[in-house]
Amino acid sequence: MKTLLSLAVLIGLSSLALNGVAGAHGGTYRGPTDSTPPGGGSGSGSSGSGSSTGTTSTGGSNRGGASGTSGQGASGTNSPSTTPSGPGIPSGGGAATWEPWWAFNRDPFLNLKAVIHESRVRAGSDTWFLGHLPTTSTRDQLRPTDKVIQEEITPALLRVLAKERDNDLVTGVLVALAKIGDRQGVSADEVSKAQTIQTFLGSPNQEIAETAALSLGILANESSVDLLIALVNDSKDGRRMVGNRKVSWRTRAFAAYGLGLIGFYSEDADQRQEILTAVRTLLAGDALKMATPDVAVACLTAMGLVRLELEPQCLLVAGKCPSPSHCRRGQIQWLRELASREDLNYVLRSHIPITLGRLTLDTEGDPQLRATVVKDLLSWAGGSSKTQRHLRASSIMALGVLGTGSGQPVDSAIIEALMGTAKNSRLLEVRTLALIALGQVGARRGPGGELDEDGVVAIREFLIEQFVEGRSTDRGWSALALSLLENITINAGLPPSARVPGLIRKELGSATSPDQVGALAVALGIMQDTDSSSIMLEKLSKLSDDRSRGYLCIGLGLMNSRESIEPLSKLLKSSRYRPLLLREAAISLGLLGDKNVVEDLIVEMQGSTSLTAQSSIAAALGSIGDARSVRPLLKMLEDPELNVRARAFAAVALGIVADKEPLPWNSKIAVGANYLAGTPTLTDGQGTGVLDIL
Repeated sequence: MKTLLSLAVLIGLSSLALNGVAGAHGGTYRGPTDSTPPGGGSGSGSSGSGSSTGTTSTGGSNRGGASGTSGQGASGTNSPSTTPSGPGIPSGGGAATWEPWWAFNRDPFLNLKAVIHESRVRAGSDTWFLGHLPTTSTRDQLRPTDKVIQEEITPALLRVLAKERDNDLVTGVLVALAKIGDRQGVSADEVSKAQTIQTFLGSPNQEIAETAALSLGILANESSVDLLIALVNDSKDGRRMVGNRKVSWRTRAFAAYGLGLIGFYSEDADQRQEILTAVRTLLAGDALKMATPDVAVACLTAMGLVRLELEPQCLLVAGKCPSPSHCRRGQIQWLRELASREDLNYVLRSHIPITLGRLTLDTEGDPQLRATVVKDLLSWAGGSSKTQRHLRASSIMALGVLGTGSGQPVDSAIIEALMGTAKNSRLLEVRTLALIALGQVGARRGPGGELDEDGVVAIREFLIEQFVEGRSTDRGWSALALSLLENITINAGLPPSARVPGLIRKELGSATSPDQVGALAVALGIMQDTDSSSIMLEKLSKLSDDRSRGYLCIGLGLMNSRESIEPLSKLLKSSRYRPLLLREAAISLGLLGDKNVVEDLIVEMQGSTSLTAQSSIAAALGSIGDARSVRPLLKMLEDPELNVRARAFAAVALGIVADKEPLPWNSKIAVGANYLAGTPTLTDGQGTGVLDIL
C-alpha cells in the first residue's frame, strides 16, 4: 500500500490538514501537515516511525520484521528534555496547532450518517465525547438495505479478494468486509467473513497480515477471540496461523487492538474477562520486555475498551484486592498500581490516564472510586517539572472526560486545576489541552443532573479572557474551548452566550492565516452560530487557500447554514482536481442534508479520468454514506480497466457506506486519545497506525 500511502501524504502535505483521501490498510491519514521527518526522528524512550520499505532505520520500526528490534526498550524510563520527533509527535509544531486534536476528535461532530439517514444525534453526552454512539441512533432510510449488502456489496468484495493481489486493494477490501460485519440471514454453507479474513493472516506481506488481524477485531465476531489471543501471545497456535514463524510485533499489536474492539461489544461476561486476562498478563510481563511499547500500548487501550460491571461487593472478593479481570474497580486499581512503577516506559505510562478516564466515566454509583482516580489525575496533571509532559497531557485529557460543572468539591478541584494550567503552564501542549478540557467540563451536568450555573459563567469569562488577552498561539484553542462550552450549554438547557459568537465572528473577519481561519470557522460551526454564515461565505469566496476554505466548508455544515447549499454546490463542481476541498465541500453538503450532493458526485466521478479526482470523489461518497452511491462504487470496484488505486478507494468507500456502525470503528479509540504520545501501530503521522485508518 506504499503507493496509496504516498498519494495520501502528498495530498495531506499540499492541501488541507484534515482527513486525507486514503492511507495504509485501506484507510486514511488523519494527522497534521507536519508529519514525522525522514528517519522517524529519535528521542530517549520513543520508538521510531514505521519504515514503509520494511527496512530498519535508526530509531525506526521494521514493519516487515518478525519480532521488532528497534527503539527504546520498554523498561526505558527517561523522558526526553524536549518533545521528540517520534511517532505521532509531529515536528515543527504538531503540538502547537489545534488541527491534530480536531482530526482525532471530529467524528462525533461530523456524524454524517445521522443526517443522511434522516436523524440528528444530540451532541454532548458522556459517551458522545468518547466517540461512542448506539447503532440505533439513526434511521436507516438512506442506508443500503441488508439485501443490497448481502447480495451485491459483499459478493463483489469477495470476488475482488479472491482474484486480486494488489496490496492496496486487498487491505481495502479486508477492512471493508470487517466494517460490514456478519449479518443475519447468512446461509449455513456460506463461509463466514471471519474465516475468509483469517486466511490472510499468513500473508508474506506484513501489511496484509496485520490488516487481517485488525479486521477480525473490526468485524467483532466473538469466534475470533481465541485466535487473536494466540496471535498477541505469539503462541504455537498463533505462529501456525501466520505460516509457522514468529508473529510480528506489529501483528501482535493489531491483534490486541482487535481484542479490545470485540470486548467492547461483547455481552458475554466470561469472554470479556478472558480478553482482559490476556491483555493484563501481557502488560504485567512480556509486553514490557519488548523492544517497542506498541504491544503494551495496544493492550492498555484494549483494557479501556472492555469495561466490566461495577460490583458493590468487589472489594470483599476473597478478602483481598479484586482481580482486574473480575470487576471495574479491579481494573482501575490495577492500572493505578501499574502507573506507579518507576521502570515503566514513558510512552506507555502516558496512556494510562486515558484508560483510567474511560473506565471511570460511568462510575457515578461509586463516588469514592471516582474521587480516587481524579486525585491521581490531578497529581499527574500538575506535577513538577520532572513529570513527563505526555503524562501531564493525558491526565488533562482524562480530566476533561471525567469533570462536570456540578459544583461538587471533586469537580471544583478539577476546574481550578485546569484554569491554573491553562493560564500558567509553560508547556504549550499541556496549556492548550487544559483549555479544551475546560470547554468540555464547564457546562456538563453532574451525575444527578446538578449544574452550577454561576460556575458556567465563571468558566466562560475565563475562556473569553484567554481568547482576547491570552497568548496568540492559544487563540485557536480558546475559540474551540468556547465553542465546546456553548454547545454543551445549549444541550444542558441553558441560554447560550450572545457575546462569545460575536467575539469569534469579529476575529474571523480579520483572520488571514489558515490556522486562524480554520479554528474560528470550526468553532462557529460547533456552536451553531448561523449569524456568522454570511461572513464565512464571503471568506470562502475571497480566499484561495484550500486549507482555509475546507475548514470554512466544515463550519458552514456544522452550523446547518441552509443558505450555503448553493455556493457549496458550485464549489464542489469546480473542485474536481482539488481532492480535499472537494471532500470537505461534499461533507458540508451532506451535513446540510442536501440530497443532490450524491448525484452530483456520481456525475463527477463518471466524467473523470484522473486518479486523484476519482479517489477523492469515492472518499466523499463513502463519508456521506448514501445508498445511492452503492452501484457507481461497485462498478468502479470491479472495473479491470480502472487504475487499481481508484478501485481500492472504491472498496474503502463501500465499507463506509455499508458500515454496521454510525461512526468510524476507530473513533472509540481516537476520541480523547493522546495523539502526541503515539506508537507506530497507534498513530505515526504516516498512515500506518489504527488511528490513521478510515
